[in-house]
Amino acid sequence: GSVFGTPCIIMRRNVPLGFLDTPFATSVLDRFPKKDYKGLPLPEEELPMFCYPTGCRLIRSKYQDAPLPEQYGFVVKNERGDSIYVSCVSFVESLTPSKQQQLNEISKSRILTSLPHKAYWEEQGKIRNNHTDDESRLLVVPYEVGNGKHIQDGQFLTGFDDVMTFEYKTICIISRYPFWCAFRRFLSHLHILSGSSSDIPLERYISHLMLSIPVPKPGGQCILVPLPAVASPMVIGLPPLKDFPVLDLSFRRLFSCLDVPTVVTIVLGFLALERKVIVMSTYPSLVSDACELLKSLLFPFELCAPYVPRLTEPFMSCLEFPGAIFAGIHDDGSEDGLAASVRRSIPDDTFIVDLDTGDIDCNGERFDILKECWEIIPCNARSS
Repeated sequence: GSVFGTPCIIMRRNVPLGFLDTPFATSVLDRFPKKDYKGLPLPEEELPMFCYPTGCRLIRSKYQDAPLPEQYGFVVKNERGDSIYVSCVSFVESLTPSKQQQLNEISKSRILTSLPHKAYWEEQGKIRNNHTDDESRLLVVPYEVGNGKHIQDGQFLTGFDDVMTFEYKTICIISRYPFWCAFRRFLSHLHILSGSSSDIPLERYISHLMLSIPVPKPGGQCILVPLPAVASPMVIGLPPLKDFPVLDLSFRRLFSCLDVPTVVTIVLGFLALERKVIVMSTYPSLVSDACELLKSLLFPFELCAPYVPRLTEPFMSCLEFPGAIFAGIHDDGSEDGLAASVRRSIPDDTFIVDLDTGDIDCNGERFDILKECWEIIPCNARSS
């Protein structure tokens, strides 16, 4: 026999990975005001992480099938432990020619290491067999449309059946106060105006909200801000100091997803006993609203467990930590998403609340665990 044993050939299959499958890094493009408020620094590192939990990805679809805007919110903590509430609206825009140029450069640099990129450029007929093209022959691929025609730079007429590449962008409002509905209405107003003609620039509406509108006094009159693009104005107000905390949300959304026994079980059996609770839904705004409403039902007590109403991929390891946690996850429907990975391997002592179906799932015997929680809840009201 051979001294070196039986020869073998090791092969590695190059799985095609296109730009649509690659999460791109994100950053803050602009802000107003340019300087931080006293005691409220801009969470510049946390914003991209929570706005895009699994990274920002490109979308390739027809113009008429472009995704609709999504509204959601999340809560972050500053160095003093104060809650900072962030309301967001996420939408898509077509790639600019400069960004398409950057993608072309990245694709051309991968010719020797990626077969799909090599096949694409060979199909374009712009690369020679020796791959010695100089930088002066760098190709700029124009917009491709469904019927095989090209749209040159400076032409903005787009057909509904044209296939385009979109990127996500997000506008956020950061505040010390949880004015969820008011800020969402204002963000919707800005997004509608951005796609229509208006005599007043968008910057004027933003500066008016940030600089001219005061914070309402606790127990005082509400402040109404007219918004021409939406039917109803933005209303902000604060309750009296010795009253219930401010909650700018309707409980109708919560009870339309979960029945009363389920809500009581989650609040008194899970949150009050400091258990791990994960709320999931295919609607991002519903996840944050349900988390806020469930947490408010603990009044006059406060939630001591870590509270992450929009869980991101870098914080996935916190589900394995001992102790309680209250988190929300947006189910994007992908097999490799956060929701799918958590459902495949449910952490120990964790309860998953599905808002779309109203079911509660857990690691272990579901009936025995729920029965144990129900036995703790008193059957009758306790006398004072």
